[in-house]
Amino acid sequence: MVRYAPLVLALLVGCATTEDLERGYVEYATSPQFKLNRIITLAIVPGVEIVDTADSSLMDLREEISRKAYDFLLRELMKVPTFDIVERRDLDKVMEELELSNSPVALREEAPRLGKLLGAQAVAYFTLLEADRIVYPFGDDEIGWFYRLTGTLKILDVETGRLLYQATATAEGSDLSGTLEKLIRKCVSPLRLRR
Repeated sequence: MVRYAPLVLALLVGCATTEDLERGYVEYATSPQFKLNRIITLAIVPGVEIVDTADSSLMDLREEISRKAYDFLLRELMKVPTFDIVERRDLDKVMEELELSNSPVALREEAPRLGKLLGAQAVAYFTLLEADRIVYPFGDDEIGWFYRLTGTLKILDVETGRLLYQATATAEGSDLSGTLEKLIRKCVSPLRLRR
């Protein structure tokens, strides 16, 4: 029974699912200054940097991956009751005024400044550390593949630029979109468990 206690507790609280606790743990850390007992205005930086991939076809899907990652991240972070999320159109307006490119690296570097201009207290951004499509051959024919994605979610304080939260996880699945969604859910799940 002791072995199942964390799973039972998480399900009773309603903050995690068995999928969140499946193979592969989420590694996360929080700053002592990161308190979720008050409302925090949070801006989500669009764009996903893909740091390492052996599959060039995933690089070709960068825009689609970025769009989906933003949507998944928005949905999952909205489930954290203490976050007040800045509207995407407000973020786009400030980016246009500052003539910032949509480059994930440039946006990440400008994240604290963007957050300040938006009146946010913190900014969140997501990075894919590794993205691989693994093919299982059978003779000369490919019979299928699965995706293995490793990513990290970071939340920064806009005033100090200090890291408030970081979570890194790995997810696997047979379709890219579902695997990305699972990965982001894993990265956000510790925030839903904290009160």
